[in-house]
Amino acid sequence: MLDKLFKKSKSEKRGNMLLLVGIIIVVLILAFYSKDDFETKKVEEANVTKLLNEINDNYTVDIVIKNSTEVKNYNYSRDSKIELLDEGDYSDKAYLIYNNHYYSIDVDNYKLTKVKKIDKLNNPYTNIDLIKKVINKCELEYVNDTNKICTINENEYFKEYNIIYNTNYTSDKDMTIKVCFLQTSIYSIEVDYTNIDKIINNNDDILKYEFLFSNINKNNYSDMMNYYKKDLK
Repeated sequence: MLDKLFKKSKSEKRGNMLLLVGIIIVVLILAFYSKDDFETKKVEEANVTKLLNEINDNYTVDIVIKNSTEVKNYNYSRDSKIELLDEGDYSDKAYLIYNNHYYSIDVDNYKLTKVKKIDKLNNPYTNIDLIKKVINKCELEYVNDTNKICTINENEYFKEYNIIYNTNYTSDKDMTIKVCFLQTSIYSIEVDYTNIDKIINNNDDILKYEFLFSNINKNNYSDMMNYYKKDLK
């Protein structure tokens, strides 16, 4: 009888030991994958930050503006010296910016006329540097391998906005920024400005801006600069 009990006890101990070992293995596996996921997330965020920083002084961007009734778009492009603005399909206006001077471009004969300002360049919602700063503050949420979502309190946006534009806006709501990136570049950024615009402009309509990037660090307008060298000051 004692022998049977002893054997049973040893068997139970062996079973408990195996169970304990199994639990330890499972915990280690989960810890490994959690660490791996965390490291992957850090690498992805670092990669997005790196790709954002490459959008600096040489890129092309198609800007799409959406509200509840219409969609507008225009194109902005630059290299390190010249900026170009094309107001899009529904306008024949195009502009060139060089050395802080503004010029309209006659689309028929390509002649330049100096102008005082270009309204679209003063739109804070298209301030790419501001958008980049806000995204870099954000913990990006995974959507899929090429899409991430930044959900962040609008006060973080307004902290940067208020410094640049000398204002004092605040908000207790969140805003959403969607980032789509390829292996080597940012493809698009979509910013939902709906509540931001309600605070700044008392506008109740939805408002979203999508930025579609191309030619990052590839533009070269030296030929254009040579063509206009007599007109540019």
